[in-house]
This record gives sequence, structure tokens and C-alpha cells, in this order.
Amino acid sequence: MIRIFLFAFVALLSTQSYSQKTYVFSDKEDIALIGKSVEFFHDDASSTQINDIINQQFNPIENDIFSYPATEGTLWFRVRIQNKTSDQLWLEIGNAFSTWEANVYPRQTDGTFDSKPTYTTGSLQSDESNFLVPIEIPDRDISELYFSVKGNFPHSNLFRVGTYQNLAKQHSETTFVLALFIGLIGGMLIYNLFLLVSIKEITYLFYILHLLAIIFIIPFDSGNPLWQGSWFWEKNFVWHNLIYLFMYLFAVSYLDLFNTAKKAFYWLSFLTFVISIVIPILNLSGIVSLVSIVNPFQLFLILYYFSLLFIGVYALIKGIKNARFYVLGWVFVISSAFIFIMSINGILPINKFTKYSTFTGFSLEALMFALALGDRLNSLRREKQKVQQENLNLITAQNEQLEYKVNEKTKELTSLNTALTSTNHELKAKNNQLKETLQRLQATQKQLLHSEKMASLGILAAGVAHEINNPLNFIKGGIFYLQKHFLPNLKLKKEDTELEAAISGINNGVDRATKIVKNLTEYSNNEIEVSDLCDVNEILDQAIDFLQSVENNEFELSRNYTTEPYSLRGNPNKLQQAFQNILSNAIQASDTNKQIFISTKLVSGNIKIEVKDNGSGISENHQKNIFDPFFTTKDPGHGTGLGLSITYRIVDDHNGQISVESDEGKGTKVEVSLPVE
Repeated sequence: MIRIFLFAFVALLSTQSYSQKTYVFSDKEDIALIGKSVEFFHDDASSTQINDIINQQFNPIENDIFSYPATEGTLWFRVRIQNKTSDQLWLEIGNAFSTWEANVYPRQTDGTFDSKPTYTTGSLQSDESNFLVPIEIPDRDISELYFSVKGNFPHSNLFRVGTYQNLAKQHSETTFVLALFIGLIGGMLIYNLFLLVSIKEITYLFYILHLLAIIFIIPFDSGNPLWQGSWFWEKNFVWHNLIYLFMYLFAVSYLDLFNTAKKAFYWLSFLTFVISIVIPILNLSGIVSLVSIVNPFQLFLILYYFSLLFIGVYALIKGIKNARFYVLGWVFVISSAFIFIMSINGILPINKFTKYSTFTGFSLEALMFALALGDRLNSLRREKQKVQQENLNLITAQNEQLEYKVNEKTKELTSLNTALTSTNHELKAKNNQLKETLQRLQATQKQLLHSEKMASLGILAAGVAHEINNPLNFIKGGIFYLQKHFLPNLKLKKEDTELEAAISGINNGVDRATKIVKNLTEYSNNEIEVSDLCDVNEILDQAIDFLQSVENNEFELSRNYTTEPYSLRGNPNKLQQAFQNILSNAIQASDTNKQIFISTKLVSGNIKIEVKDNGSGISENHQKNIFDPFFTTKDPGHGTGLGLSITYRIVDDHNGQISVESDEGKGTKVEVSLPVE
């Protein structure tokens, strides 16, 4: 119904009267457009006879093509033609779309008109109707014709005069263009039908239905129907509007409107419901006349076409690349419609391009939609290949797992005794594992109790040292007084010389007790000495040498030490213990192809030590607990979970910081930062 869409933009013609013109046909012309020499009169009652019509006030036609809205009345025309050639002239009245019935009344030689038409043509009259009538004109005389046209669609009549051969040639050209159009659309329909069978994509089905509707409907709208029958004209909306339903289904499926633009989906659904269901029901029921339906249908059709275009533009803006061909398709359709509108209103000349612009527009639309489907299919294939590539390993693993389960199930069904024995062994293994875990817990408990006892002993030693230290000071002071003031003034007898030796012995005993107290005080002090000058590179090498001597597994080592001078105060033994813990974890993080990367560098007053491995890494959930005492990710019996906890305390005692970065499956990096002077 593209022609109805076009006539929504055509203004009503002027009603001013003027003196009748006479068109002069000369030898220089093959076919002449005589629309501007034709006058018209609108008979609302459709009951006026020819003898009454000749006395009515006719109005001029200002364009070569006569355009008029749909009406239930009769349109009357009159024209005066002078033939300055020796050939028989024929008049082309209209086409099958809007000219349902046309009656021609030529003026007789006596100046009167017959009450019955001399010629009758129209789309509802005969299968052979071609809308051409002969013009009986005496040689170089003037002939006056009156003819009436009926049709409930908007009118678009191209009045042309010429010889029958020239007019038939024009019709042959139109037939050729029509055949070319049907062949092009039909070829795309067959090709996409094969794609539908092979791909089984529902969008291709909607596209094929759309192409099928175009083949039957666009020739009908252009005035070249592929069939005859009054029902197809009188119930036009019943069958014709299926094309809009197919357009809707294609747009919704191709652009996935329900998920990408839900509001646009509901709006387009509403328009489609009105155009493809409500209006056909009104047309079929006969509640309102066909002419009454045309005007509201024009409004909804304009909204429908532009909504389809704007929805495609919206999808393109949202980043749906597949929408670009869809948008181009509707741009071609709407552009061709405007070209046709401007040609029938005299803005553009009537030529082959403007005359067949609707064929061109819908052909390009069908081609763009085909490209759109191909582009979408390629996108789906690329995405499918990507998903297949990503899931290849998973599928293989699932197949292996499935095969394993099948074998296990077969074994279970074959021999129940074997399954029970295997279960018993498994329970024993778990029991042994629980025993080992219990033993480790008991050992850990003993270690904790020992640590608690040692801590309590340290506190006791500190208290005892404090309590003994004061009496020792008093004794020491008394001895000092005896040695300084008493012995020099005492005249000892020879036999009393043992007194001085006794005092000296007391003094030695006090010194020994003082030393014991000092040792107890130092024992109770948990702080380590961090005052020695340390060479981090040398300590790392010592830790590596130690690990290489005790580790059974081989590993590839890469060292990148700083050569810049620095001064670090610390405890070499404790630092070596910390680095050994870090390196040991790095070595044990991978089963094969072990690679350890060690580097040192000076950064902003700190010496930074990095240890990286290519092992299995640490999950994000476990990383927050790695410095907790007794936390370990190793298998039972292969770790106590104290290594990093001790390392953390040693680094903290050196006023340093330690951090861990790990990607599961890619490896772990441990960074230690110690302040330097």
C-alpha cells in the first residue's frame, strides 16, 4: 500500500476555474503528457449524467499527473485535443490501482453526447483492460472528450496521448521493469529459502515472507497487478496488510527488540496491531467503507515507516552493528517514496528514474536486508567459533570425565565386592589421614604448650631476676664498705688472714650471682638484635645454597641483584630464616619446570627483595589468611602453616613490610621491603 502512503503527502488541487485549453498534438511528439490541459469535476453523488455534467463548473489540473484523495464519488474530466498529424491518436486514462472503472463520452459530430459511454475500461472491467481509448478526431480538427473515473483508492492519473504503438511500447517497458523487479526479488527469495533450510534461522523465514509479499503487493500498488478480481480491490486491506506484519516480525527478530529496546518493541507492536489486524477486520466486516479507512490508515502508515527507520537508527547508536544494513534498507524505501511524491507534484521531472523509483527502493531494501542477514550470520559464526574454541578443553575434560564415570559404574555393576573393598580401602586411607592430622594437632598442641611454658618461664625469670638483684646490690655495697673502711684499719693477726680471703670469696660469689641475674634478664627479653650490618645479596645466596642442598627437586634460578651501595642493620640469621621460608614456598608451588626469579633494588630509602615463581598461585579467598599461624594450602602432612607467620614477624622486627601478589594458575610474587640507612 505504498501508493496510499505517498498520497498522504499530496495536497488537494486548486478549485479555481479558467477558460478551457486545447492541447495541440504535433508531428514532433511521440507521447505527450496533457494533464495541465485537462479539467476535472468531483461528483459526490455519482449519479449525474453526461448531459448534466457538461453544464458543471470544471477545475484546472495544475500538474501533469492528476492526484486526488480517495472518494466514493465520481471524478469527471474533459479535454480538447487537436491532432495535427495523420495518425490515429489514443488516450491513456490511468492504471489498475486507482482507476477501477472509466467511461469515455466523445462529442458527436452534431455536438451532442450519447447517454451511454462509447468506451469503457478499468481494472474491474476486463482482464485485457489496458486503459487506452481511441480519440476520434477529424483531420486537423478539434475533438472534445468527457470521461468519468471511479475508484475507492487515492487517485493518480497520468493522462498521455500518442499513437497506440508508442503507448504500447511504454507499457512494454513497464512490463520489462516489472519482470526484472520480480526476477530480482524472486532470485533473492529462492536463495534465502535454501539458507533457511540449511541454517534453520527464524529470521530468514520472516525475510522470505516479506519478499513474497513484495512480489505480489508492490506490482499491485504500482498499477500492474499480477491478478484480476474485484475482491482484491474491495478487500485490499485484508490481504495487503500482511506485508506490515512480516516487516514487524523481521525487525523484532533481527534487532532483538524485546531485549535491546523494549519500549520501541511495544510501540511497533501497537502500530502493527492497528495496521495488520484492526484495519483488515474493519475492511472485511464492512462496518465502515473502504474510503473511510484510507485516511486513518495513511496516518498510521507514515508513523509505521518512520518508526521502523528510527528504531534501526536507535539500535545503531546503541552499538548494534548489524543495524547498519537495516537502516540503509529503510532509507532507500523512504527516499524512493519522496522521489515519487516530488515527481507527481511537479517538483522533479517525470522520467524513467522517478517513474520506477518505488521498484528501485524496494529492490535496494530487499538487497540491504539480505546483506544484513549475511552480516548477522557471519557475526554469529564468529561468536560461535569463539565459544567453541573456549569450550574445547572443557568438552574434552567432560568427555574424559564421562568416560571415567562410565568405566567406574561398569566396574561397580560388574563386581560389587570389588567396589566394597575399594570403599573399605578408601575409609582406611581417610582414617589414616585423620590419625596423621590428629598427630599433627597433638604435636602442634605440645608446641603451643611448650611455647606457653617458655613464655611463662621468661616472665618468671624476669621477676626472679628483679627480686634477687636488689639484695645482691646491698651485699655488694657492704663488701665494698668492708674492703674500703674496715680491713685497712684492722690489725689482723697472722692467723686471721683467712678473713680477707673469705671476704674476697663473698665478693666473687656476688659477682657470679649478678652475672646469673643478667643472663636471666637477657633470656626474658624476646626482642632480637638487629644491629649487625647485613648484605641482603649475600644472605639470599646463603639461603639458596642451603635450599639447594636440602631440596630434592631441581629448579631454574634467575638472580638480578642491585649493585648500588647501601647500609642495612639487622639480624643476618633471622633474615636468612625468613628468605629460606619464602624461597621454599616458591620452589614447592610448582610440580614441573620450576622457575624462580629473585631481584633486589633500592627504592626510596628501602631495599626491596622480590621473589617470583611460575607455580599454581594462590586463590583470592586464601590470600587474606596466608600470614595467619597454622594456615596452609598444602596437602595434609606437607606443611604446618608457620613459615610465613614466622617470616612476617622477622620482617616486622626489622621495621620492614612484606606483601604477596598472586594470580591463580599463573604464579606468585612476594615482595619484602627493609629500611636502609
